[in-house]
Amino acid sequence: MGLFGIFESQQSKHVKLYMERGMWFMGCGSFCDAANYFDAAFYLDPKNSAALVGRGMAFEKLGYYHDAMESYSLAESLGNDQGTTNKGRLAGQHPINTSEKAHKIPLCSFEKNSYDIYRNYYYK
Repeated sequence: MGLFGIFESQQSKHVKLYMERGMWFMGCGSFCDAANYFDAAFYLDPKNSAALVGRGMAFEKLGYYHDAMESYSLAESLGNDQGTTNKGRLAGQHPINTSEKAHKIPLCSFEKNSYDIYRNYYYK
């Protein structure tokens, strides 16, 4: 395994860890932290549609319906059926104003955005 393989292996471990933490925070009701972890997992693996669905669910729990719809739509474009299902359900429950701007999710108690930590560590 070359240097790139080691980096790729480390990156996939981080993605798995961030997904697990996101799910844990969802279960604890800390939706802002969950959104940050799912976002970090998606940053490291842009084809990870499950991270988008998780992020959308966290946004939805926070009442950020426009952001949730964007996450579900992107997951749907990556072929995730759960993104399609959640998008349809959300559209039926909370009609989205298309002129509404997306919210910026605060970092909450997460000391620093995890993908910034990862990027600063590996790309210096």
